Amino acid sequence: MTFASSVAGSAQGGTRDAFWVAPRDRAGLQDQRVALVDDVLTTGATAHAAALALVRAGAASVEVWVVARTPLGDP
Repeated sequence: MTFASSVAGSAQGGTRDAFWVAPRDRAGLQDQRVALVDDVLTTGATAHAAALALVRAGAASVEVWVVARTPLGDP
C-alpha cells in the first residue's frame, strides 16, 4: 500500500491534505480497521491528518498508536 505525504504541504505549516493514499490502494482499505503507528505524538495534528486521509480513502476506522507523547502544557 502506498501512503504518501507531501513535504511541501507540511513545510508550509499545514497538515491538511498533506497525506494521501494512492488510488490503486484504496480498494484494499475499504471497510478495514487501520492501526497508524507513530514514535512521538506532540500536538496530534500530523496523526489526525494521516488518519483523515485513511478514512477518506475508505478505512472504516483508524487507531493511532504512539510510543511516547510530549508533555501537555508547561511543567
